Amino acid sequence: MLGPPGNEAAWEWACWNREHADRIDPSDGPLQIVKVTCRSHEALQPHTNVWSTYGPHRR
Repeated sequence: MLGPPGNEAAWEWACWNREHADRIDPSDGPLQIVKVTCRSHEALQPHTNVWSTYGPHRR
């Protein structure tokens, strides 16, 4: 358990964390549609590990 100096520091840190989370939370702002600029199978393949970009099966 923290003593009085530690309590103050922990409280400040917790408040900063909450404020930071609120600032970076994308659900707090207006909704936006992200334009997809690249839809090729070749561009997606590095991000799919062992899954195929052509359907729900392993490659």
